[in-house]
Amino acid sequence: MKMPEMSGMEVLKKVKQLSPATPFILMSSYGDMDTVIEALREGAFDYIKKPIDLDLLIQILKRAKEEIN
Repeated sequence: MKMPEMSGMEVLKKVKQLSPATPFILMSSYGDMDTVIEALREGAFDYIKKPIDLDLLIQILKRAKEEIN
C-alpha cells in the first residue's frame, strides 16, 4: 500500500479505470480493517496481509483465474 511514487490504493483506482475486469489483488503489511474495506469497495478482488500465506495466495489466484475465464 505504501510505495514511493503512489499508494497501492491509487494504483488500484488507475487499473480499475483502465481495465475494470482485471482482478486486482492487494498485498500489504499495512492492513487495518478500514483499508481492507476501502480496497474492496474500490474494486479489489482480494486483500492479502503480509507475511503472505502461500496456500491462501494460491486459493485467491485460482479464484481470480476463474473470474477471468
